[in-house]
Amino acid sequence: MVKAGGVEEETAIREIEEIALRSNVVYQFAEMKLLQIMPASSSSGGGVPSSPSSRRDSWKNSLLTDEADAMLCSEALALYVKSLTLLQKSMDLAARYWQRRGGTGVASARLNNAVQWGRERFNETLEKAEFVKSKIAPNVEESNVAPEKLIYDRALEMVFQIHSGVC
Repeated sequence: MVKAGGVEEETAIREIEEIALRSNVVYQFAEMKLLQIMPASSSSGGGVPSSPSSRRDSWKNSLLTDEADAMLCSEALALYVKSLTLLQKSMDLAARYWQRRGGTGVASARLNNAVQWGRERFNETLEKAEFVKSKIAPNVEESNVAPEKLIYDRALEMVFQIHSGVC
């Protein structure tokens, strides 16, 4: 039996975690886009904003026909898909590492945790991508949004905010 640890496993874990971190940043950006168009109804009645999941539940049966909202949905969808792509890449890295080991032995808790987090986030992100896609009315044309362009533009915006003292 091959034991957990070692340089090869540490390298694999570091690569998996780095990709997962990138995926998480893209996921959070998609969430930000989605929150811009979701109704901000209050569930507590005391003016406290409801959680994103409860807002999503109240929004389930509506379709977006407004062009600007549909564009935000398209952008969120592109970002969720980019996040899914990164998560798949991290899962592929884990699978290749496991194959190099011959599929035997015990993996470290850190590797197991990274892979488990990736699986759970993949499922959550896929569900959100499907949800966002379902919100775009059939008669509204989906745009071809490049997630890399959205990320680049957001990075420029953040740099500008930092340099102008907004942050």
